[in-house]
Amino acid sequence: GCFVDYPNVVKFHRKYFNEILPQQIEELKAFLPIRVIYVCGSDHALRCSMFSLKRDGVVVVPRPGITIANRVELAKHYEVPEEE
Repeated sequence: GCFVDYPNVVKFHRKYFNEILPQQIEELKAFLPIRVIYVCGSDHALRCSMFSLKRDGVVVVPRPGITIANRVELAKHYEVPEEE
């Protein structure tokens, strides 16, 4: 296996869920378009410099050790759930 970049992952799944799968499962057509949400940990988002990219459909899950400054920076661009 190899690492697949975010844009390719989202592009593949948007096509699969909105074009290919509905041809096989008729009931899915009532739910189109299906939105693809990319979920990653804060460590991945920071390591890949994702905070500098404005991406729709990205949820960043805070990991233990994330700083308040990093959380604030990520939250400017993405959905970042509050810690419980």
